[in-house]
Amino acid sequence: MNLAGYWRAVLSAAAALLLGCPGWAQGPGKAEEAKLTKGQQAFAKQVNQAIDKGVKYVRGLQQADGSWPRSVPKQQVGATALAGLALLEGGVPPTDKAIRKAADFVRKRCINETFNYSTSLAIMFLDRLGDPQDVPFIEHLAVRLLSSQCRSVASADPTLQIGGWSYDSPEPTPAEVQRLNACLANRKEAGGEKAPAEGGKKKRRSAKDLPVELQNYIKGLYAGTIRPILRSGPSDNSNTQFALLALWCARRHGVPVEPALALAEQRLRRMQLADGTWTYLFRHPALGKFMPGGKMADDGPSAQMTCCGLIGLGLYYGALEGPASAKKDISRDVAVVRGLKAVTGVVGHPAADPGTVRPLPRGRGKKMYYTLWTLERMCVLFDIKVMGGKDWYNWGAQILLANQGGDGSWQGDYSDGGCDTCFTLLFLKRTNLTHDLTVNRRKNKGSMKLIEAIEAPGGTPP
Repeated sequence: MNLAGYWRAVLSAAAALLLGCPGWAQGPGKAEEAKLTKGQQAFAKQVNQAIDKGVKYVRGLQQADGSWPRSVPKQQVGATALAGLALLEGGVPPTDKAIRKAADFVRKRCINETFNYSTSLAIMFLDRLGDPQDVPFIEHLAVRLLSSQCRSVASADPTLQIGGWSYDSPEPTPAEVQRLNACLANRKEAGGEKAPAEGGKKKRRSAKDLPVELQNYIKGLYAGTIRPILRSGPSDNSNTQFALLALWCARRHGVPVEPALALAEQRLRRMQLADGTWTYLFRHPALGKFMPGGKMADDGPSAQMTCCGLIGLGLYYGALEGPASAKKDISRDVAVVRGLKAVTGVVGHPAADPGTVRPLPRGRGKKMYYTLWTLERMCVLFDIKVMGGKDWYNWGAQILLANQGGDGSWQGDYSDGGCDTCFTLLFLKRTNLTHDLTVNRRKNKGSMKLIEAIEAPGGTPP
């Protein structure tokens, strides 16, 4: 199944009702609402009400220890970090009791965390929280991700793994556990933490600011003298994109992640299919199936994996500086152009009347919320407001509002622990995990040329 076919299968019931007129293209907020028509203001109000109901639902799931429940225990740190991030983006202040309890749970449990999804989300949450005392935890978690990036395989086909991430990372060293426990014991209660402002002038830390033992470990990883034993199977693009986004956040705190981004970039280029799409696992071009293991559940190109591929390439370009940046013109990058064209072709128009968008039938669109959040992350990273004249945000928001439950939740494949509701809140709030990259992109001629081409009505990348 091609990308367009996959997207239609996921969103068919709602997408068929989205019949063309440009609508409200901004995230909810009083400043934006004042510039809108009455119809647009009414829709903006509905979005804000949906967010408030979703926030209330997520808050209600928090347990006494500050965590969010998951049926798989090793996913609990990730679910808690995701919920904390969604609540912060949904307007809950960092000083709120729910956020403080979530942060305390994540700090304690992340020290021995080996599940890469949880590690990645913990970095995103702590970075968003903005407490300087959390920097040692962010550094530690980032090094854990660097140690779990696949750098060598015994397979005859190295494209299966090199440059990506799978589910697990090696255990932390006793010395590192002791260091983090000391940070936890000496922690002081912070007051009114604030997230870093978009495009702020705060000086970025460098690798020299890291603890010496972490500096030496990272050097050994990149030099190949330190080779951790990886326990999990072939890497996949879902784990990979979470790890890359987390490393970008860690880059703000001095962790040298550029070699890891470059290695992932090479992997993504090898994996991209001829039509510009990406799959979950590597697809052997000669055999036409995934290797190893043959046919799998996610055995074709998908919207979310194509967005994941574009996110990885976008982060690679964002990390280029100086002469290297000047020589790389993203508007001429065939992989980026093909990927954006593939996504543009399947994004729909918002409906003229949002009230005509009906809920999806039961059993359809189970991965819709994760898919739309991945689309949102890709679009805000590239600073894309519309795709081919189609308002991707309004289109997605209409679908999401039509599918919200009476309790304020969204229920799909990842409803356990409120994850689908968190994905939706992050979409509706236009959460930008790469705000510093987006600011720089607006200054790049090649990036602006690409964005202008993709945003033009009926337009496609050059």
